[in-house]
Formats: sequence, C-alpha cells, structure tokens
Amino acid sequence: MSQPDFFTRLTEPLQNVLGTKTAQALEKELGFSTVGQLLNYRPRKWLERGELTPLDQLLVGEPATVIAEVQKVSPPRRTARGILLTKVVLGNAVGGSHQSLDLTFFNNRWIHNKLTPGETIMVHGKVSSFNGQLQMSSPEVNTDADESGQTPGPEPLYPATASLPTWRIKKSIHTVLDLVDTADVPDPVPEPIREKLSLISLSQAFQYLHRPADMEQAKAAVRRLAFHEALMIQMSLAQQRLDSAELAAQSFPAEDLSMRTSFDESLPFELTDGQREAGTLLADKLSHSYPMNVLLQGEVGAGKTLVALRAMLQVIQHGGQVVLLAPTEVLATQHLRSISAMTEGITTQNKNNTLDFSAEQPLRVVLLTGSMPTAARRQALLEIADGSADIVVGTHAVLSENVSFLNLGLVVVDEQHRFGVEQRAALRQRSEPVPHLLVMSATPIPRSIALTTFGDLEMVELAGVPANRAPVNSTVVNMAASPETILYVWQVIVDAVRQGRQAYIICPKINPTTAEGPDLGRQHDAAVEVLTARLATLPLFEGLRLGQMHGQLPAADKENIMRAFERHEIDVLVSTTVVEVGVDVPNATVMVVLDADSFGISTLHQLRGRIRRSEHPGTFIMVHRRDETDQATAPTLRRLNAVAETTDGMELAIEDLNLRKEGDILGVDQSGRGSSLRFLRLRQDTKLISAAHDLAAQILSADVGEKIVDVLNSWMTLWQQDYAAEYLHHG
Repeated sequence: MSQPDFFTRLTEPLQNVLGTKTAQALEKELGFSTVGQLLNYRPRKWLERGELTPLDQLLVGEPATVIAEVQKVSPPRRTARGILLTKVVLGNAVGGSHQSLDLTFFNNRWIHNKLTPGETIMVHGKVSSFNGQLQMSSPEVNTDADESGQTPGPEPLYPATASLPTWRIKKSIHTVLDLVDTADVPDPVPEPIREKLSLISLSQAFQYLHRPADMEQAKAAVRRLAFHEALMIQMSLAQQRLDSAELAAQSFPAEDLSMRTSFDESLPFELTDGQREAGTLLADKLSHSYPMNVLLQGEVGAGKTLVALRAMLQVIQHGGQVVLLAPTEVLATQHLRSISAMTEGITTQNKNNTLDFSAEQPLRVVLLTGSMPTAARRQALLEIADGSADIVVGTHAVLSENVSFLNLGLVVVDEQHRFGVEQRAALRQRSEPVPHLLVMSATPIPRSIALTTFGDLEMVELAGVPANRAPVNSTVVNMAASPETILYVWQVIVDAVRQGRQAYIICPKINPTTAEGPDLGRQHDAAVEVLTARLATLPLFEGLRLGQMHGQLPAADKENIMRAFERHEIDVLVSTTVVEVGVDVPNATVMVVLDADSFGISTLHQLRGRIRRSEHPGTFIMVHRRDETDQATAPTLRRLNAVAETTDGMELAIEDLNLRKEGDILGVDQSGRGSSLRFLRLRQDTKLISAAHDLAAQILSADVGEKIVDVLNSWMTLWQQDYAAEYLHHG
C-alpha cells in the first residue's frame, strides 16, 4: 500500500468499512468517525492468563476475571420497572465440588443470543453476593477463550458504554486491522532515532496495541504511540514558534531605560535577584524586531506583576501601548489601583499634543470591563484609540473587535490558564506590527506540562519570593468527626482580629442554590450570603465588621467592598474564590476555606497566597466534612493534606498531576471523555516529551530528507484534522 493510499485509508469513514449501524454507534458513543481514529483507540487494560481467578477464590467486592463454562442462559424478561433483565449461570468443577457464578445483564438485547450453554467464555467484573450466591452485574464478556481456558494473548479491554460493549469495539478494531496494511505504515521517525530511543515501528505499534502476544508488546505499542503523539504536538508548537519568528514586531530598545530606572528608585523595597534577572531577560527580548512569546512562571507572591510592569514601562517609554488581561473584574480593578499607585509621578510623551512633541503627561492607566457604564466605556475606548491610555487593564472585554489601539506594543496575560490560545491571540491578530506577548502563571508548571501545553512560548522563571514574607501555617480540620470544631476555627479568626489583623472566609457557593465551585450538587450552608448572616448573629463575632464578596455583585459594589477591606473598614471578608488571585491586603493573615474538598490543589495554593504577603505569620485552615473511613474520599483527603504539608508550588503541581487527569490539567476535556491525549501521560512520559521536543527542533532546523518531511507532513495533517483541534485551541 503506497503512502497516499495508506493515509487515504486512515481518513476513510467507518461507515464504508463497518456498515452504517456499527459506525453510527461508534460515533455516537465514542466520537469516532474514521478508520484512523478507531485504530488509535487505547485499551484501558489488557487481561493476562495469569490474572484469572478460579471461581472458588472469588472475593466479594473485588474485581475479577474468570474463564468458565456457560451452564444456563435464561430468556430475557421485563422487571416491574420495565428493565430488560437477562441471567446467565457460569460454572465448573473444582476438587469434586461444583462452583457457580451468576451473571446479571440489564437492557442487553444481544447477550442471550450470543452465549450458548456448553461454551467457555471469559468475563470481567466486580464480584457481589445476593442471597449467598456470588454474582457479577453487567460484566464485560469475551467469547474468544477456547475450551482449555487459554486465550491467544493478553485480552484488550476497551473503555466501553452500556450500549457499546468492549467485545463489539474489539471486533470493529480487528475488522479495520485486517483491512489496513499496517505492515507498510509510513514511519515519521527514522530507524536510527527509533533505535536510539528504543522505539518499535508504527507498523508494529498498531498490531501490538490490539493483538499483543504478550504484555511486553502491549507496553511497547503504548510507548511508541505516546512518542508519536508527543511528536505531533511538539511539531505543531515548534512550527508556531517558527511562524511567529517570521512576523514583524516593533523593537523597544533595552538601552537608557530611564522610565524603568525612575520606577525602581521609587519603590519602597529592593528588587529580588530573581526579579532583576527576569527583568533583564524580558528587556532583551522586547528589543528584538520579532515578537516576544514568553511564559513568566513563578511562585505565588514572587512578584510577577512587578516584573511585568517593569517590562511595560520599557514599551511605554518608546511610544507603545500595553494591555494587561485579567480573568475577573475584581483582579482587573486590583491591578488598576496597584499599577496606578506604583506609577504615580511617572510621565510619558503627550501623544495628543501635535504642536509640542516634547510635552509630557502623567502615565495613564485605563480600565475596560464588560460591566462599565456606557459613558465610562466610551471614554475608555476613545483614550485607547487616540493613544492617551498607556496601560489598558481589562477583562475579556478588551478582546472585543470594537477596541482599537493606536500602537499596541505588548500584551500581558495574567493567569494564563483562564485564557485559551485563541483568546490570547485575538488582540495580536488585529495589530500590525504584531505585539509582544507575556503570559504569567502563578501556578508552577512541571516541565512536561510546560513543553506540552506552552511549547509555543519561551519559559522565563522568576525564582524566589520577597524576603519579608512570613510563613503560613496550614492545617486540615474535619467537621464530620466533631462538628463543634468549627467554633475553634471561628476563635482563630476572632483572636487575629483582636490583634489588629484581618481574615478571609472562603465559601464554594454564593447562596444555597448557586455555586462558583465544582461541587454543585451538595446541599450545605457554606454559602457567602447564608454564612455572613449567620456569623453576624454569633456572640463570638460581636463587634466584628463583616463584608461579603462574590462574582454576582455589581462592579461598583465589588470595588467598594475591596477598597473597604484594604482600608481595614472590614475585619472579616466572606467570599467566593473571586479573591483567589491578585488581591493584595497584607494585613489579612487568616484564611478559612469551608468545604475545602470542593477545590483543587491549584486553587487552594492560590488562595493561601492571599495571606502570605507581609511580615506577619499566616494561618490557613481547610475545613471539610468528609467521612475519613470512606475509601472513596481518600483522594480528596490526600489533596488537602498535600496542601497542608508544603508551600512548595512545584511539589504541589506534581502532586496535582498525580491526582488529576491530563485533560483537567491541560484544559482539553472533550465532552466528558477526559484528556484528548490518548497515549501520552505527562507524569510518566517526561523523557519521551523531552525527546520529542528535541527531535521536532532538529527536524525543523536541519535537512532530514524529503521522504521523512513528506511523511511527517501527512501525519501532521491527519493529526490536526482528527485530534488536534481541541488541543491546540486550549493549549
């Protein structure tokens, strides 16, 4: 099969190969419509002969795989609720006694016709007991086991649905395998490189994935296809970097940075070594005539906004405008106030004075959000268009097409994970020359994630945190064991307020019927409006000034509340996670997070950063109401304990990766099916990702042969058409 024929076959609709009924089921249940997509379906596990459990050794509550003889197949019947019920009895003789296992299938219209008494089958499921009889409910069934109980090799089990069982998926994949000549799969990785990396060929990978002779073949297939996936991602991102380097950008020289020098001299503290080093790197990149594309990564409280502001001043000094994108109005407003205060006294060229270009005006910082009054918004748009606005701080509203800049030189994106690729590119695509780009992430990112998610960006790490930051004591409190412990938590807040400090109480909900956290279904009173009213009635809180903050408040109210909290007119702020990032109130040293199990590691770490902003020690309390004896809550408690045990953001990021799916980390979930990465696992495959990153750079910078380039281009086209759309848009 020639290369064009092979790639044509991979893009062929499944309907042409499997028939309309099966193809429609695969598309409806799994989202697969082409031959190539089905071939890339990864089994969730492979069952080996050694994993089989004899009927007399089955344990209730444990998953098991057995091979046994079908003894009886009962005709399907309808239950009182209208459910189609089919029962099958398996059995064999063990040591002179007879052992049996009941199988129960619900709404399965095929099983009674597929199974025949006397045949030997393999089943996999969770063992339960009913009236003393062992049973499995809706187990996975494989009829390929022969009479001796042997299977030809490890049995692949595919992620299945109630209407599309694993045996049907397997049958479809084998049909496709028989039609595609996998022996002639064009391989984008030259053989010498495969040998160096100990990779099998793609031809072998497809066969071994679905028809392995042993588990070593299955593992080798997954490893090779993981590298293939990594290479496709790295090639796409490397090409983006090359394309970006060919674009024209305005150069903002790094010499004579008088505006930045004046700013540095006005600061009431010394810059850290990390801040200076990061600033020097950014200054150099801004001086180039091609666009800077940088991810500034640093720990919570490391001073990323300060570093970004120094870069902004370099652009402004040379006549450029800057945009600072923030994910929430609260954060945008906070940035407006802090930047305006820090740049007070700095002047810029008056761009509107056509008679005297030497005339200067105070540096102008303008806010643009979606909830601004019409008159204020119109004024902001005018100042942005005529160049009066040096720095524009805004939310997604800045991305609107009716926002026009006189000379946009730099786009700064705060909290990159809240913005997708398309969003961060929206402003740059409308400006010429192309503005420089600086994105900031307060959540440290392991290198494997950074290379895979932000591969089109160059990493600049901001090391360290300011020296005057006191430590934070973090603890986990379980109210399920003793509800009265919440009184001790409230006492911690009251004691801090009596000492002149302030506190946050974070809730996952605004009121009992709305939520801003992921746990939407739980009925509880950890809601801002309910809790604020309740605390006001407690004698313990008598005399304390309470405030409440959440995303549904009008913008003016949010502004007034935050200003009041900053001025210490509010002692305790009850809030949702709108204060997660950017809010800077050094006097607030206590934070209590209610139903902390509703939040992820990253959010909890960010929240803790709000009380690590002064020389006063902080107290961070995570309250939950989980049953610690329930094994289902173990991952949740592990997450909370991990946050309590360390303030190291990188260590927490790695733990986060251990606990969550890649799709959650990357933000590429597809209709609830999890990660769009099919084989690549960011934690385990760090070496493969690095190797793919290096190979992509080598391929694009050197002559690797026309044949390899053609094969790579064909694979890239296929990958981008079938798998990459969601990934590249959200990366």
